[in-house]
Order: sequence, then C-alpha cells, then structure tokens
Amino acid sequence: MTPSCLLTTTTLIMTLAVTTRVRADEDPPGRTARLSFIEGDVSFQPAGEVDWSRAELNRPLTLGDRLWADSNARVELGLGTTSVRLGPTTAFAFLDLNDDVDQMQLTQGTLAIRVRSLEPDETIEVDTPNLAFTIQTIGDYRLDVSEDGLTTGVSVRTGSGEVQGGGETFMLGVGQHGDFVGSETLQVTLREARAHDDFDRWCQSRDRRTEGGTSVQYVSTSVVGWEDLDEHGSWYPNATYGYLWFPALVAASWAPYRYGHWEWIPPWGWTWVDDAPWGFAPFHYGRWIYVNGRWGWFPGPLGMRAVYAPAFVVFVRHGPQHRHVGWFPLGPRDAYTPGHYASQRYWERVNQSSALLPQGWQAQRFESDAELPRDGFANRFIPNAISSANQESFAAPQALGHRPLDPREPLTDDAALTPYAPVAPTRANLYGSAPVSNRLQPPLGTQRRAVVVRRGPPAAA
Repeated sequence: MTPSCLLTTTTLIMTLAVTTRVRADEDPPGRTARLSFIEGDVSFQPAGEVDWSRAELNRPLTLGDRLWADSNARVELGLGTTSVRLGPTTAFAFLDLNDDVDQMQLTQGTLAIRVRSLEPDETIEVDTPNLAFTIQTIGDYRLDVSEDGLTTGVSVRTGSGEVQGGGETFMLGVGQHGDFVGSETLQVTLREARAHDDFDRWCQSRDRRTEGGTSVQYVSTSVVGWEDLDEHGSWYPNATYGYLWFPALVAASWAPYRYGHWEWIPPWGWTWVDDAPWGFAPFHYGRWIYVNGRWGWFPGPLGMRAVYAPAFVVFVRHGPQHRHVGWFPLGPRDAYTPGHYASQRYWERVNQSSALLPQGWQAQRFESDAELPRDGFANRFIPNAISSANQESFAAPQALGHRPLDPREPLTDDAALTPYAPVAPTRANLYGSAPVSNRLQPPLGTQRRAVVVRRGPPAAA
C-alpha cells in the first residue's frame, strides 16, 4: 500500500498554447466530467489559471479544474456511470481524471457520490485535508469537510470504502459513518449513518432521473450525459443505423453545433459547449444524420466503452483570406480526425466507439494539419448543415447563435476542409465567461489547503 502523503493545492502551472492545435507526447484521456446541473452561484477556475469565472452548464471538466459552490449553491457533475454532487460552500477539484481514475479533492464543504458501476481497474478516490477515501464498490457515499479543514465526516449509505490518514487505515461499510478529526493523528468516532437531510433528498431526486428510462437500451452508460436524453427527445428505429435519438422542441433553423460556443480546453483544444440542457452527449459522442427533414443522433455501438471527443465536426476555412470558419457534423459512416495529437490506437478507439464502420475498417487516416477531401462527407451537402462565424465571433467567450452557411452559396476554390479550427485562442477562451468578484471565490486559506492523497496524481503539465 502506498503511504499517505500531502499535496498542496497550489495552482498547477500550465502554459496556454497560442497555436490552433494541441500537440502532446501522449493521447488525451478518453473521458471527461460534465457540469450537468448548476443552482445558485457557482464559480470555476481552469487548470493552471488564477482567475475565477462563473461556471456554465455543459462545460467539460478535466485534470486540475476547480469549482466553488457558494452558500446558496448546488452542483452536479456527470461522469457516465458516476454522479458527483456538491453542496453549499464547497471547494472541489479534480486531481486526476482519465479512463480509469477519478481522483477528487475536497478542501471544504459537502460532496456526495453515486457509483452505479465500477470497472475492475477503476479507482475513485476523494482526498481531504486529513484523509484519503477510496471507494471499493458501487454505492452511495457522502463526505463533509469542516470550514477549518480539521474534521472530515464520511458516510457510506450503501457500498464500502477505505479511509487512510494519520498513519492508519479504517474500513467503512453499509450504513456506517465516521468522524475523523486531526491531521498528524486522527481521533475517530464511528456510528450509524446520519438521517437524510435536504441535500441527500435532492441527490435522491437527481438519481431517480436515471431510473426506468428508455435511453439506457440504446446508448452506453459510459456516454457522459446520457441521462438527459429521455426528458428532451425520443428514440425511433432506423433500418440502417438502429435506433436514433431526435431532440424535441428545437428551432426551425436548428442544426447540430449551432447554438452554443467554442472554448479552448487543453489537451483537446477547441471544444463545443452547447446551450441546450441536454447538449452534452450528442455533441461529444456518436454522429448526426439528417432523416426525413430532421436531425437524428446515432449514439455509437452499444457494446463499446465510449471515448470522449471535443466535437465530432469538420471545419471549413472560407471567405476572404479565410477569415471565416464554418463547421458541420460528421455522419455515422465518417471517420473523425482529431485536431490534436493522437496515436493510431486512440484514432481507432474514438472512431470505433462513435461511428458505424464496417468490420475490418481501415479507412484512410489524415493528420491533424491535413486538408480533408471536399466531397467526402455527406452532411456537407445537407441544407442548413454548415454553421459559420468570422474568426472574432468564433473566439468570443460567450454563447452565440452562429449563422447557417447557405449551401447554395458555393465555397470558393480556395476553401478548405480541415480537422481543426484555424483560430488562435486567447486566455479568455479558457474561462467561457468574465471573471467573478472575490465574493464568489473560495476563501484563500481553503484554496491553499493541503490534502492527503493515497495515489500520487499526475505532475503539472
């Protein structure tokens, strides 16, 4: 067993790339978290940054990102088969988040976790100022950290977990609660789990949204955001692609990837953040197809573990001096070329888990800086499919309804289809909104508070 150690919560140092694409020595993670519910004042700090901005729905979160739920706030994060919820006056961060690890930091406040499935090699760990808690089975868990950081309460409604801190290890099972006080040594009080309060009842109401729905029959629960589909659309059979999901109550001018905005989220680069309350799963997994005058979403093969992507689109450089950027959704048989560095293995996984490709598929792979074939994508010719913006509007850090590019307006001979948007990001593109006042930020002492970790998180980028 790895001994406990302390990790300071000093901001991770990360240099913002000023090129239009991300280049790294390894593949990005195939999984991310989603801000799926926000109530009250909730602030967000991107990894490596010092300012805080107002958190926004559907924002993908990854390693090093932080959240602060103010005194009137509640927050929900979706991770596919795991739901994470924050109560009021809660300071939270991801120390690590990849295909097999959810390592979270709680330096103040209340955190509830519902785990619906747990892979054999998956690790879910919560690190607080005086202990590290590792979840061992599916179940319902809650942690409460006092304002001074000296006390952590751990409740196990169902499931089991291990507490490590003060040089000791404690096991907690179904219906148990432990209060752990101190740092160098822990004073421990074990008792039955406390009665449900308003926060617990709110968590239960959110859990009920995933029960009895039809979407789980057609989409993998490893797809982040799948739980919103039943409430906002319907599934219909298709002879070629199986069941497709169609959103309800969309505007006449609606097309995939039109109503929302682009943000720069390392290590992926330009990432789509949709305005719709259901707007996560259909824009980071699967493909879109135009059927009988409507856009339907193909969720990808049901039996495969989903791989996250920042946006399944093709970009179009067009207009005078290529000052305009267009984009359109990929179809079910289109291969996706990431606009960031990706190995052959990653390229195969992200496509096989999101598209309907023939057995033994070995389609041509294009590099991230390549020009794609102009006639190679069916959705490029669908009326109203291409959205467009000038470079300034594309990079604006607020939501915009992008104008459609009329397909009758021919693309000029020098127009080019590419895997990446030819727009350089600014620091504002990391935040998505303007900075918030000090009143909506966690106390400075809470931000700098050290936590106990069981497994060492990745080094700063």
